[in-house]
Amino acid sequence: MDGTAVELNLWAVAAILSVAVVTFYIGYRSSRAASTTQDFLVARRTVRSRRNAAAISGDYLSAASFLGIAG
Repeated sequence: MDGTAVELNLWAVAAILSVAVVTFYIGYRSSRAASTTQDFLVARRTVRSRRNAAAISGDYLSAASFLGIAG
């Protein structure tokens, strides 16, 4: 290193912190609403098939693109 300081991007830090806070808040609210193991496992059967398919497709495409880049 040549002794230069790394400049901290405050917008990036604020964005990361806000996403983390919102994620923890949603998780906290959801965990309080669920009372049994079935509520956690099947999301109270409120997730419809199209939304579930979109989530699975997004997960698959994300993993495929990551492995494609790594390979």
